[in-house]
Formats: sequence, structure tokens, C-alpha cells
Amino acid sequence: DLMDTDGAGGVLIDFNGAVVGLITDSARKNKLHSYLSAIGISDLKLIIEKLSNGEKIAFSGVKGIDVTKEAHEESGVPYGAYVTEVSMQSPAMEAGVLNGDIIVEVDGTIINSFYDYKLAMLSKKPGDEVRMGLKRFAGSEYTDMTVDLTLVECN
Repeated sequence: DLMDTDGAGGVLIDFNGAVVGLITDSARKNKLHSYLSAIGISDLKLIIEKLSNGEKIAFSGVKGIDVTKEAHEESGVPYGAYVTEVSMQSPAMEAGVLNGDIIVEVDGTIINSFYDYKLAMLSKKPGDEVRMGLKRFAGSEYTDMTVDLTLVECN
């Protein structure tokens, strides 16, 4: 989810020397060898703020990416959070979320990108029940689905 920093390779800085992100190996894990991935400092600040206030981070078990404009226009993939991985024995797996699903709604909030999804999850806490609207490719078109899951604490 939000704190996937296994094998972090350092920090990302701007031309003024300010830290703007933490480099991760999530692109390599998703077989995107020529890409660098990072967690933006604004995401880290939100996580650090929650943790410093004694709050726990909620975990659904979903990793993903944005649906690109090209994928939307050329292949008809709906905008949303494209699921690239569902963690084993996670709330998302137990609810039936699959790789390739596209999260388009969380508790009534429209999700147009994976960033939207991350922000929606940051507003939640472990134990919260969440209703996700999904689009799943079924044969020749995307069908609408809804799943309910209960978030757990991020380890």
C-alpha cells in the first residue's frame, strides 16, 4: 500500500537540494526495469503526521498504478487505480479484488488515479469497513463490481 519501501535506494531531491521523495523498488517488482519509482514527500508527510499523532495506518493489501491517458484512449481502460498486486491474505484478497481490477470508487468518493486511492486510504483507520467500486475486464468489456472489506493495521 502506502509504505512499500522495501529495498529503498535513497532519496529524490530537487535542484535546490530539498528532499522530494523516497526512492523505492516497486517499479522493479512490477517488471518495469527502466523506470525509477518514488514515494512523494507529501505522501510521507501525511503518513508521518498520522504516526506522530499516535494513529495507525490502514492497510487494504492493494498496490497499483494510474491508468494512463494512452491506455484509456487506445484500449478503453477506465480511469482509476489499476491494481497491479493484491497481497496474500489481505482484506482486498479476501474481498475478491484481483490483479487487473480498476478501483473507481471508495465509499462514494470517485477514484481517478492511484494517488486518489492512496489519499482515500489515508483518511481511513484500521477496522474501518470500506466499500470499493471496481471495474473488471470480463471477456470483451469492463463490468461494474462492488466489494466490501475491513481494513487492518499496516505492519
